[in-house]
Amino acid sequence: MTVIPSKIGAIAKGLNRHRFYFILINTIAVAVMLFSAPVSWNIYDIRYFEEWATIANRYNILYIYKYATKAAYPPVPIITFVSLYDLAIFLGGEELNPALARLLTKLPLIISFVLIGYILYRHYGWKTARWWYLSYASYSTIFSYQFDLLVALFLLLSYVFMFEKKSMILSGVMFSLAVLTKPLPIVVLPLIIIFYAGEGKKRELYEFLYGSFITGIVVTLPFFIISPYDFLSKAILFHSYRLPQELSPYALPLYFSKYHYNTLPEWIPVLWLPVFIALYITVLAYLIKGRYLRKCLLLSISIVLLLSIAINKVGNNPYYIWVLPFLSIILEEMRRDIDNKFIVAYLIAPIISMLVYPFFTLFTAAVVDGYVFIVEDLKFYNAFDLFTESFRGAPYFNGYQWVMFCRTYLFPLFSMLYKYMWLTAAITAVVYTIFLLYMILKMTMIYSNKCSIR
Repeated sequence: MTVIPSKIGAIAKGLNRHRFYFILINTIAVAVMLFSAPVSWNIYDIRYFEEWATIANRYNILYIYKYATKAAYPPVPIITFVSLYDLAIFLGGEELNPALARLLTKLPLIISFVLIGYILYRHYGWKTARWWYLSYASYSTIFSYQFDLLVALFLLLSYVFMFEKKSMILSGVMFSLAVLTKPLPIVVLPLIIIFYAGEGKKRELYEFLYGSFITGIVVTLPFFIISPYDFLSKAILFHSYRLPQELSPYALPLYFSKYHYNTLPEWIPVLWLPVFIALYITVLAYLIKGRYLRKCLLLSISIVLLLSIAINKVGNNPYYIWVLPFLSIILEEMRRDIDNKFIVAYLIAPIISMLVYPFFTLFTAAVVDGYVFIVEDLKFYNAFDLFTESFRGAPYFNGYQWVMFCRTYLFPLFSMLYKYMWLTAAITAVVYTIFLLYMILKMTMIYSNKCSIR
């Protein structure tokens, strides 16, 4: 009974103990991801992504914004998905193999996960990296498929090139790639500008801005030239007129109207903007008065990112991943200032947003053959179709059987949950926002103690 532990102990002695833990946990995590990758993805999004690939094959990838029904992303996600989806078609033969397509398209996410773990371990130690592996957020995002792990990787690389590698041009390149994956991280740019301008490091600032600008032009200009109007309206302006959704606190009126969006006032889609601007400027004005130290910029970036996620009207659950690498560093470097409530919020927030919320909405509606309201389209979709199609062609797991088991033995429970789906969605959004706001408050207190100029 002691043979295996003794062998593991012997291996651990031959390696640095923390290095052994990193290799072991990273190997297990990657094995789990590779095993689960072919099983599922979010078919609602994938339908639009597959249309991108069709357009790219028929015309050219540069024409996607012109002809796509929806392309609410900057170019990096489009390039990433289309290139690997085409590879899956090439390798799969005449008929697409869904399992192979899922595995190949998720490889950039898995690689991003591994690289983030390695970077945290390499530059900040195993005790920092372990917080990354403990979060449920990455595993869920890879399972359902979204691009947010790319954002997290590019933001972390930008930070590492800035402080550890002293390469401001590459830092700017990475920052630009993060924004070209999801635009919202642009909110941290003023912090970086003020940080380096305040230190009098104009050359470093100019190099950062140069790297960012050139990367942005190179990536976006080819798409923009083909159809400027479609590029701007689909990639940027689309988000300005959509209703608040999912875990955003501004989605509460939609929930309390029981998804009768036609009864909502016309100003609901823009309510978030003045609140966001006011809070953003207030927090920014406070943070820029701090000391010009690495840890202060680390805290500032984390506060602003989390605040933007918490009070943004598009409350998509994977957004939380963007700040996870920075929170991992804070959790270890500032451990004495972090309380257990912060750790609980760090660990539980993604479980609420990526497990509890989908359970109370999509899965509950699927069990009773009900409908879910998709805010982006202002339409109700059959949840059973969305859920089971997300697992179509899975090699060793069948979402259909899972739904049918609950329908057979737990239908009364799920029927009640479906009746009050609007309420459970509202409660989940409130609880999630509270967790984020607590982390923001705690980091602001730490910033006040360590960084404020009194």
